[in-house]
Amino acid sequence: MIGAILAILSLRLLKSIREEGEVEKNKVIIYMKTMVKRDIKKNMSPEAIVYRINNPVILPAIKKKMMRYVVRQQVKVEDFMNAPQKQKIA
Repeated sequence: MIGAILAILSLRLLKSIREEGEVEKNKVIIYMKTMVKRDIKKNMSPEAIVYRINNPVILPAIKKKMMRYVVRQQVKVEDFMNAPQKQKIA
């Protein structure tokens, strides 16, 4: 029982201790919100969008995806053309 009381007391006293380099929670939240807004504006600017479209890393991925789509469409058409025709029984 005494241990529990001392633990609660020590936790309450810990709240009042300030460490070197510690920053208030509100300042950190404001800083983080500012950084997120700045990064969103930076990444959604016309220059950034053009860069991402013209980026050589993205173009091959887009081309590859388009080629897969074309191949799938060709396979579907060929399968349809080569499928056996059902005969009607009279």
